Amino acid sequence: MHSEEHQELTQNDSDLVEKLRVDFARKNKNLFQDIRRAIDTSDIKTAHLLAHTLKGTAGLIHEQVLAEAAKHVEQILASGETPTDAMLSVVERELTRVLEDIGEVEVPYSHAMLDKENAFALFDKLEPLLLSRNVECLNLIDELRQIPETAVLCRQIKEFDFRTALKVLITLRAIFEE
Repeated sequence: MHSEEHQELTQNDSDLVEKLRVDFARKNKNLFQDIRRAIDTSDIKTAHLLAHTLKGTAGLIHEQVLAEAAKHVEQILASGETPTDAMLSVVERELTRVLEDIGEVEVPYSHAMLDKENAFALFDKLEPLLLSRNVECLNLIDELRQIPETAVLCRQIKEFDFRTALKVLITLRAIFEE
């Protein structure tokens, strides 16, 4: 890989991570309260799902400490136990730190470059292929490249990391739907 090509990938990655971070901040303002409420009302299934989702999304935006804290809580809930207040306060502290770090940013998103109809049609074709881990999705990479913000997604497909690619696809769909 040529260095300028690598540079471009990294730039696209950091642009996407920035958008994912903004999206994360918008959607997760009350997440800790939601987890706490689910635990307090013994809705362990919901609490587990929320912790699991937090673990994944925190990982996507490169917030490993938060991802680890969420993973810890998720594992405790999975085993049918209740996480301690100390564990939960680590999640709360880290989530608060990440949200403050991201701040009240409103990144303008350029829709000019985006043919939504085309993007969604392609996403609809891609999603079942990723779900079934079908290598046919490699054939869609050239088309995907025409859509802004898909560099990370294309790389994950090329690396056969279909699970992460699916998460990114779902996030991109959510960002484009706005």
